[in-house]
Amino acid sequence: QETKKVSFKDSIKTKLIAVMVNLAALPLVLSIIITVISTRQEGISTAMEINDAQAHIVEQSILSVVDKNLQALESLAMAPSTISYLEAGGQGELTDGVMKQLLHIDEELADGNSTIITGTDGMQILRTIGDPVDVSDREYFTEAMKGNTFISDVQISKSTGGRITTFAVPVWNMAHDKVIGMVQRNYDLSDFHDIIASEVTEELQELVIVDRDGMVVAHSGHEISADNPEDQSSNPFYTDSRGETLIGDYETKWEGETWMVSWIKEPMTGWVVASCRVQSVALKHVYSMIRMMIFVGVLFIIIGTVIANIMAKSFIVPLNLINNAIGALANGYFSRITQYSNRKDELGMIINDTNAVIDTLDTIVSDIKSFLPPWIIKKFPLS
Repeated sequence: QETKKVSFKDSIKTKLIAVMVNLAALPLVLSIIITVISTRQEGISTAMEINDAQAHIVEQSILSVVDKNLQALESLAMAPSTISYLEAGGQGELTDGVMKQLLHIDEELADGNSTIITGTDGMQILRTIGDPVDVSDREYFTEAMKGNTFISDVQISKSTGGRITTFAVPVWNMAHDKVIGMVQRNYDLSDFHDIIASEVTEELQELVIVDRDGMVVAHSGHEISADNPEDQSSNPFYTDSRGETLIGDYETKWEGETWMVSWIKEPMTGWVVASCRVQSVALKHVYSMIRMMIFVGVLFIIIGTVIANIMAKSFIVPLNLINNAIGALANGYFSRITQYSNRKDELGMIINDTNAVIDTLDTIVSDIKSFLPPWIIKKFPLS
């Protein structure tokens, strides 16, 4: 009688390996999934915090420029010599002294920009760089004549043709009941490009400043030319800032990438600073860590499978020997099991008991054979 073989799927070995691997792998896979999700979320949170911090840094840089210019202009506007000069119609012996004050401001700020005094008709009277021009059509002039300190949005300089913003401070008469002129400084917006470009810390990151109309003041990736202005008025970081909200974060898809955007509205200018970075780049260290965790998890599963196979084999091989011995016994052969008889576990006990049964039956058959005629033994052989 031929011994039947158990199919692979029905084998105890297969089932035992499957149980052992699942017991080891399922908790490991579950813990890896939870860790990956939490690590990624922490990475996104950290990247957004860095984004926020960089937006704040740029905002503080803008504020520093604004403060320095306005402080210088306010001191100039309150100076008795400036008031007397404008009350005299911008003529007379005070001209040289006032010009020295303007030049001193330019020297102190050292930004290469011009300081200017303008009359109530909008015509510039005195300036350190370039020729006087009429600015009566400018919003900052109108606001200054109303007695308001004002910072303009992006505009094109009438004297240089470059992109500038203008800081304007009204000059009041001695009685402080009438505006008699304006002091102003034109600030070259390419300087803001240099400031924010130096704050970029990784590839594909962009820092953008837009004015109150949504026009780009400066971009970290490239300089904006007067002939090719950029409009970001439809971008969420601009539209979301039009209300009372001063800060925000969001994610958006652009050119096949997920971008993380943090923005802040600078209160003095009303300009918006946006820090934008590609999520895959910002999280590259996190993704590297996740890949390592997955690799280690797979390695553990492979090791667990090998160990499970070894353990299952240590059980199945003795069982197969027992099965073969019993199968041989069913065919009339007394085949003792010569391996694993020294095992101290249950399988060792079964092997020894099986051998004892085989030995006992062999003895009984031998005894029976001693009493039978030879022709019967020849016709019905028993091993």
